[in-house]
Amino acid sequence: MAERCIHQTKGLYNPQYEHDSCGVGFIVRLDGEKSHKIVRDGIVALENLKHRGACGCEVNTGDGAGVLIQVPDHFLREVCAEQHIFLPPAGHYGTALFFAAHDKTARDYVMQMFAAIAWDEGCHVLGWRDVPTNNDDLGASALAAEPLIYQVFIGDDSIEDASNARAWIPPASSISRAFPRGRWSTRACSCRCSSRTTSPT
Repeated sequence: MAERCIHQTKGLYNPQYEHDSCGVGFIVRLDGEKSHKIVRDGIVALENLKHRGACGCEVNTGDGAGVLIQVPDHFLREVCAEQHIFLPPAGHYGTALFFAAHDKTARDYVMQMFAAIAWDEGCHVLGWRDVPTNNDDLGASALAAEPLIYQVFIGDDSIEDASNARAWIPPASSISRAFPRGRWSTRACSCRCSSRTTSPT
């Protein structure tokens, strides 16, 4: 019988919480310093997870995997300027990924609805960034359902402390309620909007 490896308590790790799980890992700097190395290490962790979600009949189709990071303000400011989107100071805007249909009519309708809901919530859409993607290794099933991916930016001049992530939640949750079922329900999906965290883009 193989000898069981017993890990010692260290930092945030405690062996009493060790158990089987569905491929979730955390890579952080305890001192809070921002570093691109954390992103690189996160990608390495993803590559080494045997099970990263539900697996389909194709080896290159699953239910997806990704990482969550702090909003990279400097990077976003540069790439947004290239698309003529100009951001307010760090912490005074929220961002979210937006998955949209290839059908232009459906896409435009949902984006306009999103902007209207943001306005009703006291916010305004600063712009929609086209997110570069690489689908070279996607299976046929994934390709058939692949959406267009945008990154939406939302501002609110009335919020003095925009670092409060809760201030940016209403637009995303409201649009989810706006299309619970029916013709447009499968035409768009928006992740939680936040001024603090995002998925790498």
